[in-house]
Amino acid sequence: MWSLGIILDEVLHGTPFYSGEDNKEVFSKILKMPFRVRDESIRPSIKDLLMSLLKKKPYERPIIAVIRSTVEGILEEMDGELG
Repeated sequence: MWSLGIILDEVLHGTPFYSGEDNKEVFSKILKMPFRVRDESIRPSIKDLLMSLLKKKPYERPIIAVIRSTVEGILEEMDGELG
């Protein structure tokens, strides 16, 4: 689930949150640097999803059924805004 959060963040921003000169530097940042939302204008429901997916402890991350329900809710929310 963590990887899904990383991919979602990169899709939203166009660049990886964790980057470095080589894999060793990237892995070091992943272990030491906490994730933070880079763009405060992201809708709160997406921000909450990102933060839940990117928790360091795997047992604190949501299961797939919760993720699916959350994404469905986000899509319904967005569809309602479009009319």
